[in-house]
Amino acid sequence: MKEYATIYIPDPSLVGSRVLDEIETIKSYSAISDNGKATGLHLTFEWGSIEISFLSSPDIEEHLKGLSGFMSQHITDTDTLVYTQARILCVRMALGCVIEYSIEYSDELLQEMVNELGVLTRVFAGMLFFLDYLYDFNGAPLRGIDHDV
Repeated sequence: MKEYATIYIPDPSLVGSRVLDEIETIKSYSAISDNGKATGLHLTFEWGSIEISFLSSPDIEEHLKGLSGFMSQHITDTDTLVYTQARILCVRMALGCVIEYSIEYSDELLQEMVNELGVLTRVFAGMLFFLDYLYDFNGAPLRGIDHDV
């Protein structure tokens, strides 16, 4: 089974072994490359894995314009919108995550996935888009698809 998420980060230099080695729940990780160019990571956990694809300049600009426009249409609180737009302007890389789990889906598994994505989002000082919500680095929801949160 699969789930999908995106982590938006301001500093791509954090994506590497110095940070990943500090996350105790990662059993193993490996780089994914294409013709010698780093294109992603594969992280293995007790419950499954996350395959991360890197999206950076120049490809990310259009993606971020779309995210910014979407948030402008759906965030009604002015302070939250200004903060969210400022955070989007600081994004330098998006990490597209394909989450595969090898155990039966349950509330406990969902909580494990959310916890792992939350840890990655925190250590990368990023924002997480998962299950139709945008979360800040500290886990605070910035926007849900159907309503402000």
